[in-house]
Amino acid sequence: MTTAYEAGNIPPSRLHYRLRIAREEAAFEQQELADQIGVSRRTISDAERGKKRPRKILLNAWALATGVPISWLEHGIGGWEPPSGDDEVRPKGLEPLTFWSGVKPRLTCINGDGYSEQVPA
Repeated sequence: MTTAYEAGNIPPSRLHYRLRIAREEAAFEQQELADQIGVSRRTISDAERGKKRPRKILLNAWALATGVPISWLEHGIGGWEPPSGDDEVRPKGLEPLTFWSGVKPRLTCINGDGYSEQVPA
């Protein structure tokens, strides 16, 4: 037996919706994505509004820049789920240091007795 809230039609996942979802999940503004893949902001806007169907090369660049599978972007297949906030691989602002600060790190190790001690690096 089906209940009323389980009946009905699922709206289609159109290409221009998936393009926008991919961009927003990757935390890009339209101009940022345009700069990233080398097109104009208007090209991004037209694609997201469904005004023009993007060429294959643009879809490939969009998929690479936003980190979604091309099969999901093009056809809505592949089962891609956007990452939840808890599973974020690299949050913005927490980039690793890319220079030497001049401070020698101190390592903590566990000795044979189970106690920790500071060891100069």
